[in-house]
Amino acid sequence: MYDETLNEALRGVINDFDSGQISLKTEGDLRGFLFHRCVEVLSGRGHSTPIPVHAEMRIGTRRADLVIGRDAEAIVELKLEPFITDAGRVDLKEIRHDIRKLDAYAKQGSTGHFIMIELEGLETTTGPWYFPRQTVKFGIPEKEWRKTKHFTWVHYKVPPKK
Repeated sequence: MYDETLNEALRGVINDFDSGQISLKTEGDLRGFLFHRCVEVLSGRGHSTPIPVHAEMRIGTRRADLVIGRDAEAIVELKLEPFITDAGRVDLKEIRHDIRKLDAYAKQGSTGHFIMIELEGLETTTGPWYFPRQTVKFGIPEKEWRKTKHFTWVHYKVPPKK
């Protein structure tokens, strides 16, 4: 149920961003719009209150970007790379760390979700996208990435292992 909620919310955020209805400049923007959409989806389905969506929630010794469900059934790690500097903001080590966190959550029975958006930056991208080629080493196949005119994005799921 909560995985489907996240899928629907993410589709809405991606569509709104692609159409120019919303602007994403930081990971916090992505988290905020996704949080809002998750609440809308669950409310629209008549979910009982309080709506179980939480941002920056501690689970054990780790902090998750977004948690959905009373028992943390869906745990989300987010990355947004705007490429507003040559070096960028997102380091590959951070991605590896997030994937490892999601693997640990999956061992506890939660579904892990890694969502990343790479923007074209201030200048038009002149060549292939960077992250789709780099995340293969962390188990995210390049074919999982979806490309639009101005950004590429991925929603990689780590199923429960319990």
